[in-house]
Amino acid sequence: MHRRLLLFAWLVTSVIGMETWVLWQNFAARAQPLIAPTEALTPEQEQQRFRLPPGFLIQLVASEPQIQKPINLAFDARGRLWVTHSVEYPFPASDDRPARDAVSILEDFGPDGRARKITRFAEGLNIPIGVLPLGDGHEAIVWSIPHIWKLRDTDGDGLADQREVLYGPFEYVDTHGNQNGFRLGLDGWVYACHGFRNHSRVRLRGQGPVVVEMQSGHTYRFRTDGSAIQVWTFGQVNPFGMCFDRWLNQYTADCHSRPIMMLLPGAYYESFGKPHDGLGFGPEMTRHSHGSTGIAGIAYYDAEQFPPPYRDCFYVGNPVTGVVHRDAPVWRGSSPWVEQPEDFIRCDDLWFRPVDIQLGPDGALYIADFYNCIIGHYEVDLRHPRRDRFRGRIWRVVYVGQENQPQVTPIRDLTRLSCEELVELLGDSNQTVRMLATHQLVERFGEKALPVLQQQAKTPLRQAHAVWVYLRCGKLNQLALDKISDADPLVQVHYLRALARQEQWSAEQRSWLARCWQSPHAMVRRAAAETASLHPDLALVSPLLAALQQAPPDDVQLVHMLRIALRNHLQLPDSLTVLPSAKFTADELPWLADVAPGLKQPNGSVWALYLLEQAHLAPAHIPNLLRQLSQYGNDDQLQRAVSAVRPRVGNEPALAQAALLALADGQRLRRAYPDPKASWTAWPANYARQILVQPSAATTDQRVLALQWAELLALRDAVSVIAGWLGDRQQPLAVRDWALRALWRTDAAAARKASLAIIVSGDEPTSLRRLAGEYLLRNWRDEDAAAFVAALQNAPADLQTRLADLLSGHPRGAEVLVQAMESGKASPRLLQNLLIRQRLESFDKPQWRQRVEQLARQLPPASDAVAAMIRQRLQSFDPHRADPSRGRIVFQKHCSNCHRVGNEGANIGPKLDGIGSRGLERLAEDVLDPNRNVDEAYRLTVVLLRDGRSLSGLKLRQEGQQLIFADQQGKEFAVAQADIEKMQTSPLSPMPANFGETIPAGEFADLLAFLLSLR
Repeated sequence: MHRRLLLFAWLVTSVIGMETWVLWQNFAARAQPLIAPTEALTPEQEQQRFRLPPGFLIQLVASEPQIQKPINLAFDARGRLWVTHSVEYPFPASDDRPARDAVSILEDFGPDGRARKITRFAEGLNIPIGVLPLGDGHEAIVWSIPHIWKLRDTDGDGLADQREVLYGPFEYVDTHGNQNGFRLGLDGWVYACHGFRNHSRVRLRGQGPVVVEMQSGHTYRFRTDGSAIQVWTFGQVNPFGMCFDRWLNQYTADCHSRPIMMLLPGAYYESFGKPHDGLGFGPEMTRHSHGSTGIAGIAYYDAEQFPPPYRDCFYVGNPVTGVVHRDAPVWRGSSPWVEQPEDFIRCDDLWFRPVDIQLGPDGALYIADFYNCIIGHYEVDLRHPRRDRFRGRIWRVVYVGQENQPQVTPIRDLTRLSCEELVELLGDSNQTVRMLATHQLVERFGEKALPVLQQQAKTPLRQAHAVWVYLRCGKLNQLALDKISDADPLVQVHYLRALARQEQWSAEQRSWLARCWQSPHAMVRRAAAETASLHPDLALVSPLLAALQQAPPDDVQLVHMLRIALRNHLQLPDSLTVLPSAKFTADELPWLADVAPGLKQPNGSVWALYLLEQAHLAPAHIPNLLRQLSQYGNDDQLQRAVSAVRPRVGNEPALAQAALLALADGQRLRRAYPDPKASWTAWPANYARQILVQPSAATTDQRVLALQWAELLALRDAVSVIAGWLGDRQQPLAVRDWALRALWRTDAAAARKASLAIIVSGDEPTSLRRLAGEYLLRNWRDEDAAAFVAALQNAPADLQTRLADLLSGHPRGAEVLVQAMESGKASPRLLQNLLIRQRLESFDKPQWRQRVEQLARQLPPASDAVAAMIRQRLQSFDPHRADPSRGRIVFQKHCSNCHRVGNEGANIGPKLDGIGSRGLERLAEDVLDPNRNVDEAYRLTVVLLRDGRSLSGLKLRQEGQQLIFADQQGKEFAVAQADIEKMQTSPLSPMPANFGETIPAGEFADLLAFLLSLR
C-alpha cells in the first residue's frame, strides 16, 4: 500500500509539478482512507489518541480478548451492560461448523471505568446484533441469524441454557444492519430496526403464516412473548440504533437517508428506489450529512452528570470518519432541527469505529468501538485480508470537570429495591434509570404499585412514568381526565401516547383527545395526532381539519402527523357513506385534497372524484387528484372527473395542460393503454389533434403532450403529422423522441422504416438512434440485422456501446452482434464492457460461450485500458482549474438520474453526501471503473425471460406480482414474475462503465472537484 502511494506521488509530481501536488495533497488530507495505513494499537495506546472537549475523560470498559467486535449495547435493571460481539462478521457461519459469536455481560465498574467482571451469557451465536435484557437479567432477547431468540438462564449460573425462537426467519443476505437497536418501550413493546437490503417474511416463532413482510430499512415492534409483531415505520435505508427522548419521541440513526431521523408512526421515509405512501416522505430533522453515509448508534443524553450545554443532545456514532457527533436540536414547535453537528469525540487512531452508544445508569456515555482498520461494510472488499475479526473495545465517557473527578452516580441494582424506592426513581434525572424503574414496577409489583404511585408520584416525571404502569396494569381509565388536563404538558403527552395503546376508549377520552388539538403546547397537539392516527374515527375528521388549518407550517412533524391521522380516518370504509351529505368548507378542501393521494383503493378514487367535483376546490389541487384517479379509477369515474374539471380549466391553457399531463402520467403508471372508446378520452384526443393540426403556436411542452396522447390513444389519423415531426431535424429532440414512440403505436410499418433510417444515420442524435434500436429489437425482424450492423460500423464509441448493450440482451440481436464482431464489422473491444459480455454469455446455445471467449481472447485485459485512463485523468487533474460549480452541472447531467446530493437527484443508488472523504484516487476509480469496487447491495440483476430476452438492472422493489428495476439511465421498468425464466445477481455495477467516453477530461476534472467538496 505504501509503495503504491509513493509511486503514485512520484508519477503525479513528475507530470503536474510540486505546487499542484501540494494542492492535491490538501484534498487527500481531508479524506479518511478506506483502509487505515497504520497498524492496530493496544487499547491503552488508542485511549491516548482520543480528543474530547475540556472537562471530559474517556475510560476503557472492556477490550479483546474478553470481547471481540462489539455491535450493540444495553443495560439491565441490575446496572449490568450487555454486549453482542462477533468474530464471524461479515460472513455468517455456515451450517457445517459451529458459530463463534457471543453475548457477554459486563458489571462491577471500577473508578477507572473497567468492568471487573465479564460473563459469557451465551455462545455459539451467529452475528448477533440486537440485544435486550429482560426482568431481573436472567433472560434476554437477542438477534442471531436467522431468528430473534429469547435466551434464558434457568439455573442461576449466569449462562443461558435455554433458547426459543420468538420471530423469524429474517433474511440475512446483508449482515451489516439486520435486526438491531432493540429498545423496550414504556408500553411493553420492543422497538427495533430492520436492516438494509434484506427482504424478510417473518413468522411468529418461526412457524406458520407470514405475519410481517419488510423490504430493506424499516422499524417495527414486537411483544416479548413472541405473540405479535408489527411494522412501525416504513423505509429508511439502513437504520442502525434507536433512542427515545423524555417526551417519548423516537429517533434512529441511519445511513444514506439522513444521519438522524425522528420517527412518526406509520410514516414512510426515503429509501433507495422505494415510493412513499402518497403523503410524501416523513420530514427530516437535519440536512447535514455528518461527513459520511455510514452512521451507527444514537443516544439521547437525558441526565445531569454532563454540564448543561451537553444535555438534551443526541450523540451519534460515525464509524466512517471515526467521530462521535453531538447534535443539539433547536425546536420549532414539536419539530427538532439540527443545523450543524459538532465533533464530540475524535480519535487520531484511524481504527476507531463507534457503532453503538448508550446512556448508562451512572450518567456516563458508553460506546461500542468496532475497532478496525477498514471502513464500514461494502466500501472495501468483504474478504480483504486486513479486515480485523478479533479486536474490539467499549469506552465510557465521563465528565470530570476542573476537579478531575468523574461525575458519575453509583449504579444501583433495581431488582432489589422496594416499590417505594422504585417510584422515587421515576423522577430520577437519568432516563435509563427512569425507564428501567418503570419496567420493574410493572413486572414485580403490578397493581400493588398503584396506591404507592397515588401517594408519591407528585412531580411531572414521576406522573408521566406512572401513566405507563397504569396502562400495563389495565387501569389507565382510573386516571381522572380532569387531573390530566391540569397536569404538566409532559404528563399529557405520556397519557396520550398510553391512550393510543389502549384498545377501547370512553366517550370522555375521545372528547378530551379532540380538545387536545387546542392545547398551546405543540408536543401535546402532535401526541394527540399520533394517538388519533392509531384509532381512526369519523367523528374526529372535523377536529383534525381544524388542527391542520391552525398548525404552524414550520412545525413539520406536527403537520405530517396530522396528515397521517386524517388519511387514516378517511381510509375507514364508512367514510365513503358520508360523502353524499358531506359539506366541507373551502378552507377544509385543500387538506382533504392533500391527503387523498395517500388513500388506498377504493377509497382513494372515490375521494379524488368527490374532491374534483367540488366547484370551490382550488385549481392547484386538480393535477394530483387527476393523476390519482387516472391511475386507479374506472372509466365512469374518469368521465365524471373530466366533466367537472374541463369547464374550469378550459380558459386557462396552463391549467388545462397540467391536467392533461396528470391524466397521461396516471395512465402510464397503470402500465396499460386506455380504451380510446371511453368517453373521457375525447378531451385529450381533441387536445392532441388540435396541436398536431395547428402546431405553429404550440410550445415544445405542448407538442410533447400531444404526442404522448397520440401514443396512448393510437391516433392513427395523425400519422402524417407525427411522421413529419419525426423527420424534421429542426424539431427539439424531445418532440422527435415522442414522435417516434407515437409512430410505433399508430403506424408500425412507417415507424420501422423511419427507425431503420435513423439507426444507420450518423447525423442523428445518439439518444434517438438508441430509441430506434430499442423499438426495432422489441419488434424484431431478421431483415433488420443489416441495419444494426451498419449502425455498429459508423457509430461513435458511446453509441456503439449502447447498441451492443441493446443487442446483447436479445436472442437474435446477440447473434447479430457476435457475427458482426467475428466478421470485423464491430469491434471485439465491446466485450471489454463486462455487462455486454455477461449478457451474451447468459444465452444457452451450442458453442455459444466458446465463440464469445474466442473473441475475448484477442483483447488485452479491459483493466489495463481503464487503469491507463484513470492514470491519465489523475495526472491531468489540476485543482487550480477544476471548478466544483461546473462539476455540479456535470453531476446533474450524468449522475443525478440515480444518485442524490442533499435534496438534488434521485434516490436509486447510494447518496453521495460525504463521498469526498474517499479522496481523489478512489473517486476516479469509482467513476471510471465502477465494476472495481462494487457494493454488493448495488449489483446488477440479470433476468432471463421466457421469451428468450435478457434484461439487467438494479432491483429496487416488489409490487404485487411485478419486480421493479432501474436501468443504467435510472429509469424504472417492471417485469412480471410469471415472465421470468431465471434471475441471477451479477458481480457488476449498474453504473455505466463508459464515462471515460461520455465525459470529456475537462468536465471530468470538474466532477471530481465537486465530489471532493462533498464532506
